[in-house]
Amino acid sequence: EMATVGYDIDKIQPTTGEPKDFDEFWTNTIADARKTPLDTKMVLLPEKCTSTLNVYEVSFQNERPGSRIYGILTIPKAPGKYPAILKVPGAGIRPYNGSSIGDEIIMLEIGIHGLPVTLPQEVYSNLGTGALNGYPQFNMNNRDKHYYKRVFTGCVRAVDFIYNLPGFDGNTVGVTGGSQGGALSIITTGLDSRIKFLAAYYPAMCDYAGYLNNRAGGWPHYY
Repeated sequence: EMATVGYDIDKIQPTTGEPKDFDEFWTNTIADARKTPLDTKMVLLPEKCTSTLNVYEVSFQNERPGSRIYGILTIPKAPGKYPAILKVPGAGIRPYNGSSIGDEIIMLEIGIHGLPVTLPQEVYSNLGTGALNGYPQFNMNNRDKHYYKRVFTGCVRAVDFIYNLPGFDGNTVGVTGGSQGGALSIITTGLDSRIKFLAAYYPAMCDYAGYLNNRAGGWPHYY
């Protein structure tokens, strides 16, 4: 068996200062993204539906026209208003099958790479070793062009998508994910005040500068 123990964790202090224009930057970034209509598309996947749940492949525009986020939406068949969970992905390039934790919750599981999530595995494998190999480092020193800038806005636009669903209760939405998805969960919660609960497990992207202060830093280990 293995366990993880934190020692004097209350004494761990941030090693990176917050940029003076941090809030302004993200407020403007999200506002600019929202100038692009969602242009929602939904395709029912009958083979994935159950007696109580409908399952769709969905997509919506993100930060500019033609830039889309794709995912799998699982939504109760019974008429009513339901809470929702946004499930954000761990690192990598892969297809998604959708998730559910019961027949009274809306679940939206998204990919982050701007391509459909129901393609053959070969497509994702080729991208992972080809065009998208090393994507976390793409434009890592340029905050306006960094790969994750589009990803972060896409997570907020996913919440916009949920709020536009007729079956959503209009209030209760949470976000969850592990590793890269743990980081995206924390980041989405920080950027979007509509998130009511957060479940992040083994989150990445934490304490990047730890290496400069005699401790480990988080994936993807920019230092």
